[in-house]
Amino acid sequence: MPSLYSLTQYLNSTLKLDIYDSHGYGNFVEYVEGKQLKVLVKGILDNDIDIGGALFINHERLRAVRYSGVLNLLGIKFFLKKPPLSYVKNIYVLTLTKQVWFATFLITFLFLVALYIALRWERTSWTNYEENIMPENQRSVSVSDMVLLSLEALCQQGTYIEPVTLSARILMLWFFLFFMFIFVAYSASILILLRSAAEIRSISDLLNNKFEVGALNVHFMKHYLSKPKHGPLRELYIKKIYPNNYFSIEDGFRKIQKEHFAYFTPIAHASLANMRNYTNYDICAFQELAGYIDDAGVTRTWNCPQSQSAHSSKASLQ
Repeated sequence: MPSLYSLTQYLNSTLKLDIYDSHGYGNFVEYVEGKQLKVLVKGILDNDIDIGGALFINHERLRAVRYSGVLNLLGIKFFLKKPPLSYVKNIYVLTLTKQVWFATFLITFLFLVALYIALRWERTSWTNYEENIMPENQRSVSVSDMVLLSLEALCQQGTYIEPVTLSARILMLWFFLFFMFIFVAYSASILILLRSAAEIRSISDLLNNKFEVGALNVHFMKHYLSKPKHGPLRELYIKKIYPNNYFSIEDGFRKIQKEHFAYFTPIAHASLANMRNYTNYDICAFQELAGYIDDAGVTRTWNCPQSQSAHSSKASLQ
């Protein structure tokens, strides 16, 4: 708009603004509920206006109008509230790293093998103690006893197996201590992860997680979201936005606060709504995710003068 204002001053002309219903798509003739809309591109073609502003480039318009200067950069991004980590991932597995899980299973297996050997040896060698000390149900040890022993240690319960020799008792003590430390570390890690927020890093994350997705309820948003023919943005549109998941800016950000919801809107609209309705604390909880047209999430809008207009060449000067 500043460039158009400068142009009118340079030409010593009067700037008259006219509002149109739609930018213009397809054959540039559009109807809503049987009523024909005022279409910006058609107004340029019919010489009703000299310059049309804030138009994106697409294939149909390139054949119909001439683009001159870049009007502004329009950033369009996903806005969402960071979800709890437990909402998007299995925190019961994340508590320990893969290396720790592997080491835990390996050490448990080695302990059980050592205990099985020690308990079998004392029950076959110490015959005098079998008759005087050991109850009848403990005079033999099987693999199923070892499985029960591991569950008893994991649940921090006692065990009915009573080792007799010093070596077996030391192994049993270390086995229970090992699971006690694992249990403490696991519990502490769970508490931390329950308070953690997840970072949504890509459109694929939105697609694969339990997120509702919507977009700003404006005509150009519906048109451009339907344009990609492949990739995660296309899948997201088909599965979570099409056909009617479009909301006003107020309803969109209200859903962000109350639900697990990602809202697709221009940054300018979002910034204005945030300044009016939310505190800095609320805004800091929002996350932005690029995902429109290119990796930066930025789209250029252009001025479009009439091809035969006297102002055409001057409007192209930057």
